[in-house]
Amino acid sequence: MSIDVSLQALHAFSLAQAVTANNVANVETPGFQASQTVLESGPEDRGVRVAAIVPDETPGPPVPGYPSPDALDMSTYDNSYAEGSNVNLAGEMVDLMTAQRAYEANLVSIASYDQMTGTVLDIMA
Repeated sequence: MSIDVSLQALHAFSLAQAVTANNVANVETPGFQASQTVLESGPEDRGVRVAAIVPDETPGPPVPGYPSPDALDMSTYDNSYAEGSNVNLAGEMVDLMTAQRAYEANLVSIASYDQMTGTVLDIMA
């Protein structure tokens, strides 16, 4: 059993959680485009790693009441619209829970490895 595979997975799922947290934090930010973490199999099909972090190009809904970008006085609002955030909060929560459970599973794997190593060392001593 190699602990490297579990450590690599911890890094991948930690990064996935960070990307999701960034999306959730910007759910109300006009013009924000969500990002998605793409995971792939690790070397020799062992473990998991981050292949890419890709932006979601889907346009957000129009949001009324934002200052015109050309306005000098930002306190005046006209009837203009801005593109809202394209974050799907329900989908982000599912992604967050999935990454969290995978992270926890890899922590258990590392704890088991640590316990086995300790037992072997106790037997040898």
